[in-house]
Amino acid sequence: MKKTTYAASFFLVLCTVYLFGAAHFGAFLYDLVADSKNVAPSTSVIAGKTISGERGSTTDSEDAARSGKETYPRVVLAESAVKNVEVTPGLEEFLSSFSEIDIEPVSSFSLLKFVEDEHLDSMKDEEMSVISTGLYEVLLYSGLEIVQRHYGRSLPDYAELGFEARVDKELHQDFKFANPDSSSYIISFKMEKNSLRVILEGPQFPNEVEITLQDKQTVEPRVIKQYTPYVKRGQTKVKVEGEKGIKVDVWKATLDSKGAVLKEELISSDYYPPVHREELVSLEEYMASREESSSQGSTTVSSNVSDGEETQDSRRENHAETEAPDAGQKDSSQADEVVDSQDELSDSGEQGSSESGSSSTDDIPDSNMK
Repeated sequence: MKKTTYAASFFLVLCTVYLFGAAHFGAFLYDLVADSKNVAPSTSVIAGKTISGERGSTTDSEDAARSGKETYPRVVLAESAVKNVEVTPGLEEFLSSFSEIDIEPVSSFSLLKFVEDEHLDSMKDEEMSVISTGLYEVLLYSGLEIVQRHYGRSLPDYAELGFEARVDKELHQDFKFANPDSSSYIISFKMEKNSLRVILEGPQFPNEVEITLQDKQTVEPRVIKQYTPYVKRGQTKVKVEGEKGIKVDVWKATLDSKGAVLKEELISSDYYPPVHREELVSLEEYMASREESSSQGSTTVSSNVSDGEETQDSRRENHAETEAPDAGQKDSSQADEVVDSQDELSDSGEQGSSESGSSSTDDIPDSNMK
């Protein structure tokens, strides 16, 4: 009887152990399957663009839960292509280190500060200007605010009219923008042959944005003549060919879903001054014209004198006046022409810039700054 009782108790214990083991094994399998479904692949496609990196290991809801930020489905908002770009060492270092940049909610971005913080000391002003030009165009199509933007005296080959953004470290000319939204944005860079693609991704905007160029005007260059003894009479040599200047206004319009204009604002008025044409003309020809002019003046004076003796004296005096000037006078007249040409060149204007909102106090003020 005791043996039967022990056997029954042993059997019950084995059954209990088996049931607990099966339950634990089933729970393990369930957790394993559930985790495999929740883990995102290393690469995913959002709005037709492949996103790679550690960001794919968590979902948007998990990121929001950890950071407390409000997130939305991410779409491509705008793209720009900066053409005729030479891949320099500094630009290559930037693109290899930062294929994507996260723009946090309610934050600001300074390109000069970013380059300094990331120790990209090899980057030159022209390389940073290429980056800022691509950034400026895509940001115009977003709700992000341009805080500081500059442009040069001439339009570079890689920039389109109205979309240049120049950076100059020595002159403290920075490119700054701000994100006033509660959601984050991602800016990615990709080099394709000699074009730099800049892509802005973020939450879908409720309205559409249109950028137009208006009131486009060309400014004709002036002709500046410089007299020199190294050019023969009747000849003219072109020192600077000259180029036309241009002025254009950049406007931003916000449209609703039906295409009606909700808001229209002037973003900037860009002006690139003309390059004046400089010609080298014979100094001998110029001096001859001066002598001829003086001779005509002396004939007029002598004809007004009635007395013969006075006429002779007057002609002697006037003849002395019409003699060719000495070497010192030639140098003086030539220097006057050079000064005149320099004065005409000085009216070409300063570098343009536009600024909205607040900026750092160390920015150099500019006559065209907005």
